Amino acid sequence: MTELIVVSSPRMRYMKWIGGGIFKTYLPAVSGSISGSMYILSIPYGAGYNYPMFDNTKRGQQFSFASPPSSTILSRVSIYMCRVGNPTGTAYVNLYSDNNGVPGSVIASIGSVDVSTIPTSFSYVTFTPASPPSINAGTKYWIVFEYTPPNSSNDINLWRRSSDVYADHLGARYSGGSWVTSQYDHVMDITLGNIPTPLIVNLDFQYFGVATRRLEAAVTQSSNVTLDSILVNGVNIGTSLAKITDIPQATSYTIQHNYSVPTTAGTWHNWSITSSIQRYLYYNKTSIMLDELNLSEAYIQKVTFLANGTTLIIDDNPDTMLTGNSGASVTFTEKLPFRKLEWVTGSGEVEIVGYE
Repeated sequence: MTELIVVSSPRMRYMKWIGGGIFKTYLPAVSGSISGSMYILSIPYGAGYNYPMFDNTKRGQQFSFASPPSSTILSRVSIYMCRVGNPTGTAYVNLYSDNNGVPGSVIASIGSVDVSTIPTSFSYVTFTPASPPSINAGTKYWIVFEYTPPNSSNDINLWRRSSDVYADHLGARYSGGSWVTSQYDHVMDITLGNIPTPLIVNLDFQYFGVATRRLEAAVTQSSNVTLDSILVNGVNIGTSLAKITDIPQATSYTIQHNYSVPTTAGTWHNWSITSSIQRYLYYNKTSIMLDELNLSEAYIQKVTFLANGTTLIIDDNPDTMLTGNSGASVTFTEKLPFRKLEWVTGSGEVEIVGYE
């Protein structure tokens, strides 16, 4: 129950007792940040019809984006589809180059899906590449969905619009060994740039004294970022982390910041978020007894007041009340024994010499 103990002889000890609800910074702050840009190219759901894969083992959608930026990455593709019957096997989504208005060669794998897991009602199924491929502004590419169903009763259907909703870009199907294009587009969302991921800050808190560990996060973010939650070692503590907040006591911490950014299609969203985590020691004990110090006798050497209007009472005796404002101190040249100390108001530090 003591702090900053220095042993000077086998029986005598010097110590400092801090109490009354005082916070002290502990080691420098640890910071983390994350930023990015995201664009959603959407061919939205609307009037159209279900388009089976049977007899058409590949279906493609042409797309491009305009500068700026001059280049970016393809981060995610969500295709509107459903399952018919009980098809089996794996469907693949690939990024193709453009070859005079039809899909050319495969540039990168975007993902795959076990077709038995695709919903039986139309839904967006999302594919995320393990290594997002780079693409260039002003260049046309193709998203191609590939699957060979066993028959028309066990199939995968995509949703195809019945009008040209994505001007100057084509839809296509692979049939009879060649590509057949159409002005009608397949419903899908293509995400370019950086998909927001949680901001993680890791830090050590190797402390073994009597104080309670506390953390405080100073979070700054761009105006389009909404902070949704902060998790401390997996515990959700809300959208702010202040030093007055109770947290799990541990020797290391992972602080996860969950946030959201706009998902409006057709515009680039630039975002950033930074968090600086300060470690604190919280001395919240307001009183202490001699036996808690494991001493047979103890004497006050100095009292330092850490808040305005602070009052320390010795041995529950009103005649021994000491009062002071922040920064003031009292030093005793004669031994002042005690058996109990209590911060009645405010907080402070007491320097003690004691004997075992």
